[in-house]
Amino acid sequence: MAADLTMNQVITELKAAMGKEGRRGRPFHIMFIGASGAGKTSFLNFIGQIGEINSLGLDGMMANLKLYNDAKLERAPNDRMGSKTSTTMSYDMKIGDVTLKITDTPGLGVDTAGFGKAKENVQNIIEYLKTVDYLDCICLVINGRTPRSIPEVHFALSEISAILPNVAANNMIVCLTNCEKFSKCTLELEAVNAFFKTAVADRGKILCFDNPLCILVNAKRRLSPKDYANEIEDIKHGFTVASKEFTKFLYRLKEFNAIPTTIFMEIYAVKQAIEREIIAITVHQYNQDQLEKIGKTDHCKVKFSKVVLTEDQHYNTLCDHPGCYFNCHLQCGLPLSFDTAVFKNCASMAGSGICKECKHSYVTHYHHFIRFDRQEVYAEYENILSQIKQESSQALKELSATIEKFNKISSAKNFVQVLQTQVEVVKLYMNDPKRVTEELKSAENRLVLAMATIRR
Repeated sequence: MAADLTMNQVITELKAAMGKEGRRGRPFHIMFIGASGAGKTSFLNFIGQIGEINSLGLDGMMANLKLYNDAKLERAPNDRMGSKTSTTMSYDMKIGDVTLKITDTPGLGVDTAGFGKAKENVQNIIEYLKTVDYLDCICLVINGRTPRSIPEVHFALSEISAILPNVAANNMIVCLTNCEKFSKCTLELEAVNAFFKTAVADRGKILCFDNPLCILVNAKRRLSPKDYANEIEDIKHGFTVASKEFTKFLYRLKEFNAIPTTIFMEIYAVKQAIEREIIAITVHQYNQDQLEKIGKTDHCKVKFSKVVLTEDQHYNTLCDHPGCYFNCHLQCGLPLSFDTAVFKNCASMAGSGICKECKHSYVTHYHHFIRFDRQEVYAEYENILSQIKQESSQALKELSATIEKFNKISSAKNFVQVLQTQVEVVKLYMNDPKRVTEELKSAENRLVLAMATIRR
């Protein structure tokens, strides 16, 4: 049992595991994932100190403190609950003869940066995973003092469950921060497990971690030498307790088989396909509504301009305002983004924040690898209507099949639950006048429309 082993004994076992056929000395690759402000980056920095303690001793590490995260890449450094990490970054760390590759990721909750940024952070993680071959462990970091009803955490868990493959549940470790033992946690494990097919927060497997490094850093910055000296023994005790808990973390690593990152790409591609198919169904409904406005005429045939969704090799700037099917900027020159704030700088806005093509605000705009073409139809009214209904029916069947595929391979219980959680979070925010923004209104429209489309 890990509780009976010292860290050096666990490192010896991990070293032996690294030498086994199939691993061939590869580092143990651990990805931290969680809501904004959960303590992922602080946990990363604590792990960095373990190697220093191993080399210099606890007193030596404390005297020569080195932080591992790149502060230049942080955003919102003064926002306690905002995501500090702006991009996915990996750090190689040595503990004895064992190398750990720790990947820190941006927070997936809805913090002060908004819904668009949360979606962009998912894209950022996926782009990183394209550059590596495997993960050994997904460490889900959650603030253990989180009440059950925090919407940011619910949103984050829905996003996390939607990008993790079902097989990843076997390689997941849940770390509850800000509590050194489970009795001090306010988070209910059922609230975490509710988002996953397989329970990931098992009482016998979770780690409780009150990061002593945060206390050490604050003490060095704020306390006088005399006050610091009075605190030093408590800080050392904190490192002893946290190191024992981290030893359990390391012990579990040798149980895991590597997960190929191609599985993550597959899930993300399916999730994108769902989004594209939902848009396609709204296009068919729009066409039917527009045709019915024309109505039957005394003539046998009618002229009708039909919107056709076409997949594109390059991403374009489009608008998700209801009924808006303009190509606001084909082959947009901005970097691919899901952050609505970015679109204020799109050429289609001409510096005003209002799109010169569709006349809507930049906050309703998005990038996608599709475009909207127009097909001029001249045929009998009933024939056009019949064709649109057939296309809509086929699109619904394709959407149902794609959602079924997603439900099969992802760790989420089902796609509808993911979407419903996000709808609930948006509606909760809409009840708070201080939170209501144009972006939030746009997000509500988009999510409610998606939910209504799936339930058809």
